Amino acid sequence: MSDPRPDACYDAPVERIAGGRGQTRRAAAVAFTIAAAIGSAFVLAHIGVGAPQGIAAPVGSGRAAVPAPTASASGPAARPPNRARVEALVAAADRAMPGDPTVTFVERTATALRIRSWIAGQGLATIREVPLPPAVGASDTIFPVLAPIGDRLLLLSLGTDAGDTGDRARLLDGDGKLRWSGTGLTAASGALWSADGRLVVTSGRPRVWHLVTVDAAGTTAERLVHLPGDVFLPSPIPNGSISLPATEPRTVPLGFSADGAWIYGGVISPELGILIGQFRVSSDGRRVERIMDFGVGRPDGLVPRPGTLGTRTVDPATGRTATWRIGTDAVGGPRIVEVRNPDSGFAFALPGPATIAAEWGNDGGLYAVSANTLIYPDQVTLAKFGLDGTAGPPILETGPLTAAAFVGVSGRYAALALFVSRPTAAAELVLVSLDSKVVAAIPIPPGTDAQIIAAQVGP
Repeated sequence: MSDPRPDACYDAPVERIAGGRGQTRRAAAVAFTIAAAIGSAFVLAHIGVGAPQGIAAPVGSGRAAVPAPTASASGPAARPPNRARVEALVAAADRAMPGDPTVTFVERTATALRIRSWIAGQGLATIREVPLPPAVGASDTIFPVLAPIGDRLLLLSLGTDAGDTGDRARLLDGDGKLRWSGTGLTAASGALWSADGRLVVTSGRPRVWHLVTVDAAGTTAERLVHLPGDVFLPSPIPNGSISLPATEPRTVPLGFSADGAWIYGGVISPELGILIGQFRVSSDGRRVERIMDFGVGRPDGLVPRPGTLGTRTVDPATGRTATWRIGTDAVGGPRIVEVRNPDSGFAFALPGPATIAAEWGNDGGLYAVSANTLIYPDQVTLAKFGLDGTAGPPILETGPLTAAAFVGVSGRYAALALFVSRPTAAAELVLVSLDSKVVAAIPIPPGTDAQIIAAQVGP
């Protein structure tokens, strides 16, 4: 990490680890804990001009050539030193794909959020720019959550104190006009928009959900929902007990019911970073119910779609959940995805050493992007895991990279963002057919005036 800084700037992605311990590394760890709702979004930590240099060289068959490692008497073959490391993006053209899948991403400039899209075979296009509110400073960490319909978006930002309670949200329209502002939120829980873009849900402390409705004229109204204590822990909390924000479970809005009457939520353990409970709130905020499963397939059951933690947490075919276990090292430690049945019984866990992200497909398969390490991996692999946890053949493999992010799965396509930095900084979006393994890719132009902070894939 001590190489000279390159002239070009990219934002290398660092996927979240939900529920990581400690507040002293809050500014760095938040990139591991937040992802925007709507589509299978990811969040990028700004390595930018401070990143080591790397190369984007064309490679055949979607795989980069890896320098031959040298064996040593002290252990396995060693990774070549930094000065010899050559990184390469996937060599693929910007080709058309059936169904015209679209990747949408958000860049942050000094004064605005630039929303751009890529339809495979048609190049990059700028949809619009939303001016940032004057109160958002250049050093503020922000995370946009795009509404599925309309130009509005929710802007989550970190507070200035050492705890989660200082986080806030701002609801902006397409012109950047502030429609609503809320404080006392937990940005790591993300936010969730209804399918019609008329309701957005955010989570806050102590044990409060904020339901904000928006009418056709852009007028907003807020309802606070105080979640009962039995939602949080399997056993009752004794009267007089003190709940510490650092150890209290965090609640995450996961999605709406098929009939739109309920908002489903999950309870995340701050110690383990895994789902330990589930509940639902009526869309008008008047009722809260603790539930034993998400009721996938029922009219009042959850319709799984990519949620606020950067993956589709609940399988739309079987109702199973995929949650995270974390290692002791937030940057390079092991991260294991654990799959549980609808009754919370253990099903299987994805093998290590590091899962960058995982996303359910509509076919009941779990698609996972894995590597030997989260930063500077020697290889990144996309594969499908079946009902019994068995991995199928690789759908996509790369050579050495600086970092990779899983944008998500939509229909029969998966999208990734890849970054290299030795010896020249470069980045690309990649779209791969899950059936034919045909790959399309497009470079993300470099620049020092913009950071990519969110992305999603959809039809």
